[in-house]
Amino acid sequence: MNHINKKMKRAFSFFAEHVEYMWHLFLKTNDALIITDEDEVIVMVNPSYELMTGYTFEEALGRRPNILKSHLTPRKTYQQMKAALKEKGSWTGELINSKKDGTIFHAEQTITKITHEQETYFIGIMRDVTDKVERQKEIHQLAYYDQLTGLPNHLYAKDMIESQLAVNDLPYAFMLFNIDRFKYINDGYGHDAGDRIILEMANRLSDLFNDQGLVGRFSGDTFIVFIQKDMDEAQLMNELQHQLLKMRHHPFEIENDALYLTLSGGVRFSTETTISVEQLIKHAEQAMYQAKQEGRNTIRLFKQSNSSELLTRLGLVHELNQALEQQAFIVYYQPQYSFKQQKVTGVEALVRWCHQERGVLTPFHFLNEAEEFGLLSQIDQLVMKQAFSQTKTWQDEGYTELEVSVNMSYHLFNQVNVVEVMKQLIRESGLMPESICIEITESIALNQVTHAFDTIKAFQALGVKVALDDFGTGYSSLSQLRNFTFDRVKVDQAFIRESTGEDMDAKFVEAIIHMAKLFGFDVVIEGIETFNQLVFVRNNYADKAQGYLIQKPVSKEQVQLDLKFDDRTYPQS
Repeated sequence: MNHINKKMKRAFSFFAEHVEYMWHLFLKTNDALIITDEDEVIVMVNPSYELMTGYTFEEALGRRPNILKSHLTPRKTYQQMKAALKEKGSWTGELINSKKDGTIFHAEQTITKITHEQETYFIGIMRDVTDKVERQKEIHQLAYYDQLTGLPNHLYAKDMIESQLAVNDLPYAFMLFNIDRFKYINDGYGHDAGDRIILEMANRLSDLFNDQGLVGRFSGDTFIVFIQKDMDEAQLMNELQHQLLKMRHHPFEIENDALYLTLSGGVRFSTETTISVEQLIKHAEQAMYQAKQEGRNTIRLFKQSNSSELLTRLGLVHELNQALEQQAFIVYYQPQYSFKQQKVTGVEALVRWCHQERGVLTPFHFLNEAEEFGLLSQIDQLVMKQAFSQTKTWQDEGYTELEVSVNMSYHLFNQVNVVEVMKQLIRESGLMPESICIEITESIALNQVTHAFDTIKAFQALGVKVALDDFGTGYSSLSQLRNFTFDRVKVDQAFIRESTGEDMDAKFVEAIIHMAKLFGFDVVIEGIETFNQLVFVRNNYADKAQGYLIQKPVSKEQVQLDLKFDDRTYPQS
């Protein structure tokens, strides 16, 4: 201790030469000051040091500055500090320190070597920058990490992959994985449930791949996986299929429902480190899209030979989005003829795409892509908005009993707010709900039976009718008709088009009509193209007919609402 006291006296004699300045500096500054001798023994600290570190002057005296060492500062930082003090006599940097009570704090620190009368001292100035560092961390987290999953976001993952490729020449795989039919989850269970699914999927992918490489969130329900190691294509694809198969065996729990979700994946395998990440993304997207087209629940490897067709399809999706923005979808109408009233009493609204180069396109040319990329709900609402408004116009022109039928996709029907959407569309159009019939297919009705029951009843409570469309083409049976409160049944045109009137198709149509009548449903027969077919369904007590004999789907200006068939127009039987 006497040795230290002598050091203190010599230090004070040095400071005495600059007494006013040093006294103010030592006592008034908010920065912590620490002075050590050439052996790095503390000989003086100021009051701010005591406040910042929790060590009193007496506790610090005679000890070394490493009493603040947290073991969190990189070793390289200390090496740089010693080298700078030796070469330049000063060092400035950031240390991660530990207070007396163990609290971690970040300090910006400047250390200067001073020699006086052959005595060497080190003066350290220390500023607590913990708040600044935490703010920087928050900014970094917001900028580079996905807030829902905590995974690196698209931009940060891209930077990390570029850095990895710059220093490593091993084979690598860039992968994109997309949750199949994820939009149905958002529509059916709500976006909070969708977020929980994304978070759980992120955790599962991280468990599978984090020890091999990088997992990030690309966008929405799509994830990035990047692996770089000594491997070949066949080995990689086998491993991926095996790992994802294991994951598929474990359901996701949402609202007491067990959902067995699948992924579609696209893989870009390469040994070239000069390919840009943008190109890797493009190739993986194309392969992923191919997996979707081939039925989902699979992984596809990018092949240059397949890229042309995929690019065409992706271009079509881009055009579809533009068509929605530019309102390039229009409605065609096909009349429905009532046998009882002997006139057109309804029209079916059918969507068409007015393509700038290819003309008017039927859904055959774009339905798969619209469904795949979740655009059908928007298209449905656009069709209903136009169809309801046009039907109200026709009613105002004197066709007061006219009714409009509109097909509703799985996407819209299973949205949690579908009834509110319907109410809003009805309010905007001014059309009476009783003039509307919503058509859904068997697969929609039977996919989520409870939701289908509730939604059908909610529509009917508004006054809207509900029809079972394309009956006979799915996997239901006649007995399932009685499980739903449909207002009508539409028999698919396939059973009429090939029928001779005496075959099994004809008997099936007769049975459908008979069963529907027992349940109190109206029956609409589609695909009527000849007078013989018209007579056949009329004689079997169908309520309405629809088909090219009456009129093909046409624009609103061409619809024949005054068309009539009386006994004189029917062929004699």
